[in-house]
Amino acid sequence: MVLELQQHQYQSKSRKSPALLDLPDEVLELIINQLTQLDIVQVRLLNSKLCDLASRKLYKNIYLNNSGPRIYLSNKLHTSFYDNYTIVNDKKKFKKVIPNRNMKYTQQIMFRIEHEDEIYLKMYIVELFPHIVIKGDPFDEEYFIYSDGISHFHLPSFRKPPQDRSLVNRLTIDSPLSEEVDIISQFSNIAKVELSEIDNFTLNLLSNFSHNFCKVTSLTISDRLELDIKLLARLFKLDQITSFQLQLYRNLGDGSIYSDFKWILSQMTNLKHLVLSSNLGLENYLSGQLNPNSLLSFVLISNYGPRYEFTLPMFLLEQQSITRLCFSTSTLETSIFWNPNRFERISRTNGEQNRGDKGATNYIQNLIRFGKCPRLNQFIINNTYYFVERHSNDSIDFTKFPE
Repeated sequence: MVLELQQHQYQSKSRKSPALLDLPDEVLELIINQLTQLDIVQVRLLNSKLCDLASRKLYKNIYLNNSGPRIYLSNKLHTSFYDNYTIVNDKKKFKKVIPNRNMKYTQQIMFRIEHEDEIYLKMYIVELFPHIVIKGDPFDEEYFIYSDGISHFHLPSFRKPPQDRSLVNRLTIDSPLSEEVDIISQFSNIAKVELSEIDNFTLNLLSNFSHNFCKVTSLTISDRLELDIKLLARLFKLDQITSFQLQLYRNLGDGSIYSDFKWILSQMTNLKHLVLSSNLGLENYLSGQLNPNSLLSFVLISNYGPRYEFTLPMFLLEQQSITRLCFSTSTLETSIFWNPNRFERISRTNGEQNRGDKGATNYIQNLIRFGKCPRLNQFIINNTYYFVERHSNDSIDFTKFPE
């Protein structure tokens, strides 16, 4: 598209005839909105008209990343994150951008930086540009302290809930509770719950507030304390859970966990997104537990490097509706949950490929080539991302990132 704009610019200068650049600004803006960040930077160099139109897109939503790995950029990447944000990986570069006159086009800035820097920059931006909406990045909240302090409530709590309790739609509990648990009765719109390192006593306490959890559709559990997961049925309407993440790490002695796991899954008749992280081989018990062709995404995290070709074929054949898949051998830390936004963005890492990466990649690619995963358009093997492109002649290409 950038090359086409360049060609039309040359043609329009050499002869007086209709050209792409003669289109109305509204049409050109629609075309530019389909380009990647790197392409838009090139378009701005063509002429003053395109520079202004491209700047509107480039400055509209800015993402500032100065904490954690740098976000990978490519003119081939199209996800909702890359399409919606202009990514700045360096705080120093961003500070040079702030006085720019094009900031008048900026509607939103999302931060992922260290806390003290975030406070300074937020105050500075709000003072200069009061029209800009400032947001914290929910991608990796363990590194990002800024929060709106309204929709997400955390127990044990270091702050008061918002005056309007109906604004709270997400609840995180990461230790056994007793005194503070009563505050849950004030929340009527909780849709997402994250429970980490709680015990059966706390789970029984929470069951007294099951009516406050009646709207929950997203549930995340992290357990190393021998939690009785069947107690979850007392708290939540399992048949309305659409997103479920289970981190289960414990000694290999309790055989009942497998039957409990199968029972919990069988109750989640509307499940669309499943994340499983365990040292127990729970992936071997997935087959037959969910409605066929119901899942949209599946993530398996296992520190012992599962042999995917042996443990998952029947499950994947049952779930040909899956569009996104992730296999990882990086064990999650306690209280750190896998975020679905990882499908949307790619981070530059220095880690080497694991020994099993090539085998897992070949396995998934062969499933796709033989039509066993007809809707799969993206899969991740540890830190390597693959996008699937299907052509009208039935050929299939795989694009790998980082390249």
